Amino acid sequence: DSINIAPFGGKKVEGDARDAKVHSTFIRESWNTAREYYKYAYDSGKSSRYNHYPLHLPAMVQLRKIACINGVESLDSESEWKHYDSSVGLSADWRGCGMVYETPYGSLIPADVRGIFAAGRCICTRGDAWEAYRVIPAAAMTGEIAGVGASLAVERKCDALDFSPEDLRRELRKNNFKFYFEEVGLDPDQYRREK
Repeated sequence: DSINIAPFGGKKVEGDARDAKVHSTFIRESWNTAREYYKYAYDSGKSSRYNHYPLHLPAMVQLRKIACINGVESLDSESEWKHYDSSVGLSADWRGCGMVYETPYGSLIPADVRGIFAAGRCICTRGDAWEAYRVIPAAAMTGEIAGVGASLAVERKCDALDFSPEDLRRELRKNNFKFYFEEVGLDPDQYRREK
């Protein structure tokens, strides 16, 4: 519920993250910081407005990493190459080669709320796992998993926790989903040794 952020080299902005005035203040402070930076760069002769200028200044705060569900299972920085019996998909970390995650079913299911699935950057991930799952390929994969899971729950008139990951995998296999490292020829031990 709180926000505590500072533009690069600028004045810290604190307050209630639900308050639009806090967000506006952050944007205004960011613009002021940029103006001060460019004024210094131009006045010092290090650059000019002809060869050093901003292409875009944000008009809204980029709050992409503010929350995720508290899931039945979670992924974190130690989860790469970790096997999950409940895996319902695979996701690679786009920031480098040799980093792959199995996606546990419970990471899409809130621990305390029934009747919904999470997908994309709001599944239960933290640290490096959040970085790996926040991008479009992982969001599309978890979105498809969530959609198929929701349709199963509606069809069976039950909650997500009332059917097994295998029930979901059976449906996802129809779309050529892979769930475990070995299914795509990856040996986690080899990658762990190379690290």
